[in-house]
Amino acid sequence: MELWRLIAHRHWFSLRILGREFRFCSRCSGYLTSLLTLTALTSIIGVNLISPIKEELKLIFSLLMVIPLSYDWLTQSWGLRESNNKIRFATGMAMGFGVYIFSSINSSPNLKSSIYILSAAIISLIGLMGIKKKKEEIN
Repeated sequence: MELWRLIAHRHWFSLRILGREFRFCSRCSGYLTSLLTLTALTSIIGVNLISPIKEELKLIFSLLMVIPLSYDWLTQSWGLRESNNKIRFATGMAMGFGVYIFSSINSSPNLKSSIYILSAAIISLIGLMGIKKKKEEIN
């Protein structure tokens, strides 16, 4: 197995650096770009711009930021439409922003973990059901 597959999944883009080709997952690259940029800006500025927002609004906003990525992945996995790397990168960036906001919520780590795991489980289950249905339709 080629090592790039560990970070490229199935939807990747390539960068050529010093004569070598590196492949990166579009969604993961968007996610990391957003998350790391916001973290760096907060460190450089020294002020968390998200902290004045009420905790309830942070939770709602962070969950809303998951919707574009979820919609893109689910509709693609169900075979309803085809995505592209620009959309994957943009939805990954939205997800990174949502995770950044979610991490700033001042609540119990157990509650945050439960919300995160439950959301991921629901989205994954719906996606896997679509993938199974799509495979059944092919056969």
